[in-house]
Amino acid sequence: RKRAFEKYGLFRTDLGVSGSSLKTGGLHEDTEFIWRMLAGGEKILYYPRAVVSHFVPESRSSKAYIKQWYFKSGASFTKMKHIYYDKQEYTRFIGIPRWTFKKFIKPAFWLLFSTNREKRFFYHLRFYRLLGTIAEFFNHRYETLKKKKETSSEIGKNTDNRY
Repeated sequence: RKRAFEKYGLFRTDLGVSGSSLKTGGLHEDTEFIWRMLAGGEKILYYPRAVVSHFVPESRSSKAYIKQWYFKSGASFTKMKHIYYDKQEYTRFIGIPRWTFKKFIKPAFWLLFSTNREKRFFYHLRFYRLLGTIAEFFNHRYETLKKKKETSSEIGKNTDNRY
C-alpha cells in the first residue's frame, strides 16, 4: 500500500536487480523493506495462494548467470544485515566474522569430491553465495575505513591553529 511506502520509504536501490544487470542480488530488496515494516511494529500477511507471473528471459537461465546471481545474493543479504553484524562481537579475521569461513568447509568438500553433477552444482552455488558474503564484508570494511579516514582528515582541516 502507498501508506507503507510513505511511512517506511522505498525499496533500497543498492539491493536487487537494476534493468538487465544484477547490482547486488535479486531478491533481498523486498525482504529488507518487510524487515523495516516489522521493526516499525507492522503486521505482515502471508497469502500462500497468491500467484505472481514473472517473465524470465533465456539469458537468466544459464549456469553462468545463476552462479553470478548466487554470488550477488550472498553480497546483498550481507549488505542489508550490516547494521546487525556491526553490533555483534564476532571473532573476526581481516574484518570477516570467523563463522563465515566455517561455512566454507562443507560446500568446498562436496564441490571437490562429489561425483553427482546436480549435487556438485548445488554446492557450487552455496560456495558462490559464501564468496559473495565474504566479498561484501571486505567491501564494507574498506568503505568503513575510508569514511573514518575522510572524517579524520576533515577534522584536521577544520582545526583552528591560532594560539
